Amino acid sequence: MITTAAHPGMAATNLLRPDGRRRGVHRVQKAAAGLLAQSDDDGALPTLYAAVANIPGDSYAGPGGFLEGRGAPKLVGRSAGARDAEVAQRLWEASEELTGVASPRSPQTA
Repeated sequence: MITTAAHPGMAATNLLRPDGRRRGVHRVQKAAAGLLAQSDDDGALPTLYAAVANIPGDSYAGPGGFLEGRGAPKLVGRSAGARDAEVAQRLWEASEELTGVASPRSPQTA
């Protein structure tokens, strides 16, 4: 088993829908999304790539275009915080505890 992660870039989804209070803000968001964002289907591609492509464990996928906002999926870099092994271990342990599912490589299953 390997672990990978992904981000969708900027995808034009219903998260940018108007909330009824800030119509002006919504108009600006919608215009920006029209210029910069990719479709919600294309936003899903990095996750699918991370799940099924023949890539190494500990990889991170995202859109390969301008500022990783859109484009075909590829392996991309991560911030120093996202590469922190201690933080990753705590997140993995919390995930196992909250879901009740232990990783096959986890000490809990030994």
